[in-house]
Amino acid sequence: MGDWDNVTLLFSTGARSPKRSCHLTLGDLLLANRFPPSLFQAYEVPGDGRLKPVPMSLALGEIPPGHKVILQCVRNTDIESLDPSKLETVAHTHEPVAAMYEFQYVGATHSADHKVHLVDDASLRDIMFEKIADFLTQYTVPVPMVAGISGGGDSNTIVGLRS
Repeated sequence: MGDWDNVTLLFSTGARSPKRSCHLTLGDLLLANRFPPSLFQAYEVPGDGRLKPVPMSLALGEIPPGHKVILQCVRNTDIESLDPSKLETVAHTHEPVAAMYEFQYVGATHSADHKVHLVDDASLRDIMFEKIADFLTQYTVPVPMVAGISGGGDSNTIVGLRS
């Protein structure tokens, strides 16, 4: 399993090992490459000229020897805008404690902009403050206002903004 032997997933209920690579599904493979599985249909290619549809839950270890799998994008998507190799890393600190992913369309051409911000507590607060300030500048917002910022269960931070 290589480098994965050096990784442990730690939860409040205890430690777990990550899935072995042979147990990763086709959907897991797409997600690891930053592609949403809902954009794709999987086909097994048995070698006799046929394409056999298979589910995204098919594990890599379940692909029969000598067979291949094609993951066909089935939507009219600008796939170049989802290119995971175009991820720009923005280091906001020399000792990051978290990574914040950002995807947006920018400029007159609406080109895709993928970034991962490596942050510590202070730089994350600065980024969030800047985003809130940009929103308030762009839109007319009555005051006082309460805004909720959510990125998941633990990050339901309420920010009171006053004039």
